[in-house]
Amino acid sequence: MDRHSPNFMIEVAGAFVAEKYLISSASIDLISKKVSRLMSNYYLELSPDFLAEIAENFLRILLESQTENSDAVLQSFIYNRIIFSEKNKTRNWNSIFSNPMKGQKDLSFDFGLSKRNFRAFVFRFKNHNEAVKPDLWALKDFEQNEFLQKLGLLEFSPFDFLD
Repeated sequence: MDRHSPNFMIEVAGAFVAEKYLISSASIDLISKKVSRLMSNYYLELSPDFLAEIAENFLRILLESQTENSDAVLQSFIYNRIIFSEKNKTRNWNSIFSNPMKGQKDLSFDFGLSKRNFRAFVFRFKNHNEAVKPDLWALKDFEQNEFLQKLGLLEFSPFDFLD
């Protein structure tokens, strides 16, 4: 908990917030607050506003690209960020020597780079050039990491604001 989340996990969390906003009746602020609270159990606290901004950027890109199945795009983006590194190599979740979830000393997240990467992903997705999330794959069933499982199990309702 003395390190910042890896950049790919910040993007996963932002896409998760955007996806849950689309499919639930909870507000984006409420969802990002709950996700931020969960992340703070594993990494240095990340502001809910920070996550909400990432999610809003992703939603804006989906709107601009006139994507019909936005939730499927976000789910596939989450899948791709977890399973593949930026060089399209499969992440090694079972290595003894390296851990993809290892935190970083400094928060080096670049909003501009994140938007460009997501915009490129949406373009490739629409042109069927990107790996689509398999039908049976679910974040809550991802056994290689406890945090990702807990993230997948988060549920939201409009009454969460009472917490």
